[in-house]
Amino acid sequence: MNNFRTISNVLILSLCQAIGGTERIIVFAVSALAAGVMVSNPAWITIPLTIQYLSATLITFPASFLMKRYGRKLGFIFSSGVSALGGATAMFAVQNNSFYLFCLGSALIGVLLGFAPYYRFAAVDAAGESHKNQAMSFVLAGGIVASFSGPILANLSVNFLDITYAGNFLFVCFLPIISIGALYFINIPPPVETKEEDTRSLREIAVQPIFLLAISSGMLSFCIMAILMIAAPVSMKDHGISFGGITWMIQGHVLGMFVPSLFTGTLIRNYGTSRILILGVLLNLTSIAVNLSGYGLIHYWVGLTLVGVGWNFMYLSASSLLTETYQETEKALVQGINEFAILLTVSISSLGSGLLLEWFGWEELNLFAGMLLLPLLLLGMWLLYRRKVNVVRATEI
Repeated sequence: MNNFRTISNVLILSLCQAIGGTERIIVFAVSALAAGVMVSNPAWITIPLTIQYLSATLITFPASFLMKRYGRKLGFIFSSGVSALGGATAMFAVQNNSFYLFCLGSALIGVLLGFAPYYRFAAVDAAGESHKNQAMSFVLAGGIVASFSGPILANLSVNFLDITYAGNFLFVCFLPIISIGALYFINIPPPVETKEEDTRSLREIAVQPIFLLAISSGMLSFCIMAILMIAAPVSMKDHGISFGGITWMIQGHVLGMFVPSLFTGTLIRNYGTSRILILGVLLNLTSIAVNLSGYGLIHYWVGLTLVGVGWNFMYLSASSLLTETYQETEKALVQGINEFAILLTVSISSLGSGLLLEWFGWEELNLFAGMLLLPLLLLGMWLLYRRKVNVVRATEI
């Protein structure tokens, strides 16, 4: 990526990833707490977060087609503007103790969550096929900044205004405006004019083994992370680990998610997508083995940090594989299906994690996660074998 325009585009997308991640961490940290002040029934306090993820899930598929027609830049600016409006609405709701208005603000904030995953695909558009892995990896590395800035800003802004938590949402309103300012300078190639009659049917696309591997890896990377990360703090508390230990584990997990992005793209380029995907699955299986080996703080910290690294390898490998499965006319459809499937998986896994932990326990939850990973491991090994065979055949011709 030696072209100045390409580098600046990727840097802006990485900055937007960092800003969006910071916003999500703030909302995740205080949403339930703010809702708890507004409602008397504790069962309702997670409703705003659920609405946020539902909003993201519903918007992410049409977002892909919106950007196909009007371009990535306008799509990202639109979603940031809606999110800023959501932050202002939520702040007003907190100040006026209005739970229903707070839910509306959460839904608007969720729009950005539905658009943000396309930052990595925008990096591919900006960098081109030859540098796609490094570009996607670098954009995802913006999460490293968010892992530090999110908790810091959440703590600084909690009493920033007279009403507790209102200041948090003032920042949630302000952060997307910074993204809009940065996006003004981005210059991503416009959508390519193509002949729609060249588009294959969804069935033809879906039966590709690479497509099945890409979408299942993306979904499972989030599924494993969600069910283990949501359940881990509860299990830790049940085994007498302090809140400070829990936050230390969470920080290790978040850093595990994003720090490898500094070199994952290079690993994929040097060793191949299939190998890094398999390595991600093996790291997740290793994390499960660590989780099953004991209940000390070190077990949780190592186990959940490995989950973060495994997620990074699986997610970026899946994203790289997905770009091999579509033609230009099919890009919006395939990317939209992929992001919808991932966000739907996150929503279901978030709900199912607590239920599975309550019904079966921490050990059984980990065993269940391992069972989900084994078919993916076999599929990844099959693809690696098939590509090796194709290379041998090509050299013999």
